[in-house]
Amino acid sequence: MIEVQLGLLKSETFKNGLTKIYGHTNFSSLSIAFTCLSKIKLIRKEIETAEEMHKAIVERHSEKDGAGKPVIENNHYKIVDIEKLNTELFEFSKAEIKIYMEEIKLSELEGIKLSLSELESLENFLVVEKS
Repeated sequence: MIEVQLGLLKSETFKNGLTKIYGHTNFSSLSIAFTCLSKIKLIRKEIETAEEMHKAIVERHSEKDGAGKPVIENNHYKIVDIEKLNTELFEFSKAEIKIYMEEIKLSELEGIKLSLSELESLENFLVVEKS
């Protein structure tokens, strides 16, 4: 089980790191590739859930039309009280969730080029095997 803040799942650095792992074509075995794929699918499911929750918060703080639907102007929600929205989004980003999966072994990612910021964003999901 891995505990992670929701804000991390929405960060572009985190998503870029996942994309690099997903796009890697030189895993040392099919078993390792499949293991990484299944873990990435779990993480992506959590990202989708976090994005849906984020959207619901924004819609709750948006102006509504006569039918009760959020008003969108120039592809942006028309927000009633930006300070309240920002406060709720900040709290949302700090909330922790549990993802029921084992960490990805660092040795399974051999050959993948990640920046230090991408590696740091993936840190909660990685483990170094003890020799």
